Amino acid sequence: MPNSIIEASYSKLLQANSSQTKPSSYDPIHIFCIKLAKSQHDHTQELTPKNLAQLAKKLIRAESKVGGPYAEPPVDEYITNYAINMFTSLTSLRIDSVSAYGYESRPAHLTNDPQMSLMNDFFTSVLKHRKVGTKASKKHGIPIFYKFVIEENSLDLSPNTTPIFRSLIQNVAKHDKNLEIANISLYFAEMLGPNYSIGLEKYQKGLSRANIFAWAAYTIYDDIHDEHTSANIVGLANMLMRESYKIYCETSLGLGVDIAIVNESFSVVDDANLILEPELGLNELYKKSYGHTLGPRIILQSLHNANSDNLTKALAMFLNAKQLCDDIKDWEEDIANGSSSYVTRKLDRDLDDDTKSNITTTFWEKTLPESIRNAQMEIEASIELFSESLGQSFEKTRFFRKIIYPIRRTIEDINTEQAEKNDFLNHFNL
Repeated sequence: MPNSIIEASYSKLLQANSSQTKPSSYDPIHIFCIKLAKSQHDHTQELTPKNLAQLAKKLIRAESKVGGPYAEPPVDEYITNYAINMFTSLTSLRIDSVSAYGYESRPAHLTNDPQMSLMNDFFTSVLKHRKVGTKASKKHGIPIFYKFVIEENSLDLSPNTTPIFRSLIQNVAKHDKNLEIANISLYFAEMLGPNYSIGLEKYQKGLSRANIFAWAAYTIYDDIHDEHTSANIVGLANMLMRESYKIYCETSLGLGVDIAIVNESFSVVDDANLILEPELGLNELYKKSYGHTLGPRIILQSLHNANSDNLTKALAMFLNAKQLCDDIKDWEEDIANGSSSYVTRKLDRDLDDDTKSNITTTFWEKTLPESIRNAQMEIEASIELFSESLGQSFEKTRFFRKIIYPIRRTIEDINTEQAEKNDFLNHFNL
C-alpha cells in the first residue's frame, strides 16, 4: 500500500531536480540515492550491479578525500552526504565517512531548507516502512530437543562447567537452521519409508544427542585451534566426544551393527582434522565431517538396504559439497588463522601460477569458479544417486528439503554473487 508521505515528498523532490523517475547517470548524487531508495521501496527494482557501479563512479568522482565525504557543487555538501548516509542505511552498504550527516545535526543554514525537510520526510518514512515490513517474527527460543539436551545434564557436569555446556549447546542450536545437526538421522530414516523408520524410533533421540555432542566438541576444538577460546575447556570437548562415541556404539549394538563403523568414522575424522592436515583431494573432503553422517550410515547397515552402496556414496558426495561450500565461505578467515583447506591450498597454487595478481583477484577469478563448479558437481551427483535409489519421491522428502537442497541453494547464491560482481565490474569499466 502506497505511503502518502513517501509519495508526496518523492514527487516534490523530483519536480525540482529531475525530469525522469529512473536512476540516471546525469542525476546528482542525492537524487540518484533517492531514486534508488524509492525503486527498492516499490519493489520495482533491486540495487542492481549496474546501479551500484553508477553510484560507485559518482562517489569516486565526488570524493573530497579517499573514502569520502563527498562534494558535488552546486549541491550543498551536507545534502549530498546526508542522502548517501540515509540511502546506505537502507542497504548492506556502509560508508563511515558519511555516518555523521544526520538530519538533527544539520547546519544552521539548512534548518528551514525545504529540500532538506522533504528528504528527511522521504527517508524517515522509507526507513520506518522497511522496519515494519521486515519486523522479526516472535522468537521461540531454541528448539525443544536442544532444551531437553541442556536440561537433562546427562554428563553429570559440575556447577562450574554446566553454564559453559549450556552456552555451547545453545550456540550449536543457533546455527542448526534446519535442525540438520539434530535431525539428520531422523530425516534419513523417514526418507527410506515407514517400513524402515518405525523400527528406528527408539534410537532417534540418542542419535540426535550423539551428533549434537560431536558438533559441540569440534566447535571447541576449532575455537581452540583458531585461538578464539581458552584451551582450559578442552576437557569438556573430550567429555562430549566420549559421550557421542558411547551413544553411537550403544545404538549400533542395539541395531545389530558392528561397532567397527563407529571406530572407523571417528578415526577418519581425527586423521582428516590433524593440525598438519593432509592434502585431502576433492573426493576425500567428506572425511573432515564424516561423523555427521554416521547416524544414517548405521541405519543403512542395520537395514541391509539393496541400495546401501549408492546411498553411502551419495552421503559422501553431499559432505564433499558441504565442506567445499564451508571452505569457500571461510577462505579469508582460514588464511588469517593459518588454517589449511581445499580452497586455501588451491588459492596458493593459483597464486604460484600468476604471481602478478593479488590474493582477492586470484580468488574471485580463478579459485572460486573452479571450487564452486566442483561443489556443484558433487551435490548434483549426490542428488542423482539418491534419486536413482529412492525414485522421484526423494525431492519431496524432508531429507532433501532440509539437508541436500540448502547446499544446492548455497551454490546457486555463490554463482549469483559472482555473476553480480562481474556485472558490476563490466558496468564500472564502461
